[in-house]
Amino acid sequence: MRTRTVVLTFAVLLGIATASQSQTPSPGERETLRRLPGLLVVVGGITPEAEQDGLHKDAIQEDVERQLQSAGIKVLSRIAAAATSTAPYVYVSVGLLKSTELDVYGWSLQVTVKQVVTLASEKRAVATTWSIGLVGVSSSRLLSQLRSDIKDLVDTLINDWTLANAKR
Repeated sequence: MRTRTVVLTFAVLLGIATASQSQTPSPGERETLRRLPGLLVVVGGITPEAEQDGLHKDAIQEDVERQLQSAGIKVLSRIAAAATSTAPYVYVSVGLLKSTELDVYGWSLQVTVKQVVTLASEKRAVATTWSIGLVGVSSSRLLSQLRSDIKDLVDTLINDWTLANAKR
């Protein structure tokens, strides 16, 4: 019964992955990137088991920071981000579900920009202002290749950042 449930779960994930592989940010989201001073990079969701299978949080952190810096986007420290009025950061979320019976992971990747915003009530709150995601299924042996998918999502962020901050 357990194997049947696991197979059904991964079949659903695969169906989701093929039906809607990625979500694309809207033009309105792009505008929220205008005039940000840079981004703090935060990576979450990497389990110890995923680390053992080759997907390392530190490597993803370094990849994203290097990618942003290469594009001319300032990478902020926690202190520098907190000192700005918007405290902007990019959050790379990796959701993982492993089937040991099938030796595969169902995964979701989400790259979001979060920042402090002022609500109509004049209160301030942290909100997601830009987001893109991807879901899929991968063999445990190929889990480290998710770094390439994360790179592609961050490339979309960089493209939108560039368009939002182009001289007009």
